[in-house]
Amino acid sequence: FKFISNLTGANTKISHNYDKGYGVNIESIHDVYQNLNLTSDLDIKRNDWIEDIKLRLCSHEIDSAEAFLKQHLISKQNLIIGIHPGSSAKSGMKAKRWPLSRFCELANKLKNKYDVKILFFLGPDEKHLSKYIKENTFPDTKLVTEQPIRKVAAIISKCKLFITNDSGLMHVSSAVGTKVAAIFGSTDPL
Repeated sequence: FKFISNLTGANTKISHNYDKGYGVNIESIHDVYQNLNLTSDLDIKRNDWIEDIKLRLCSHEIDSAEAFLKQHLISKQNLIIGIHPGSSAKSGMKAKRWPLSRFCELANKLKNKYDVKILFFLGPDEKHLSKYIKENTFPDTKLVTEQPIRKVAAIISKCKLFITNDSGLMHVSSAVGTKVAAIFGSTDPL
């Protein structure tokens, strides 16, 4: 990143310095806030809106999510839990995933104990997991696949809880205000 920023020719360049331990403090705060805090060196005042970073959904996106749920016989009264057993296939993220069998076992325990509706979210690289999920969970478990990301976000917004690995959908669920239980393997959750 520093190499590329030097190529821009900009008079002022600000970045994190992970090697020397100086610059903007990056310990114990989310990446988004780390990056927003870089503006403090530019005399840009931090506003309250930074504390409320949310993905705002349009009414037609919410309507589309509600139609999806209705189509799959899930009502507004149901307790809905979303599960995303995947993550990026890049940078060794596959090795950091919690095993699919455990996600299925957890889904079954939640269904037995709380009579919840379970939605498994699968990205394009995770479609091959659908057969295993269908064979190892309750028959009424639903899969959310091949949907545009904003529709996925709207469906996640209807979940009471979203259980996931460290993934992009973990951040999406947080951004739409859904409670998240993220399972981190061999990485620092901070």
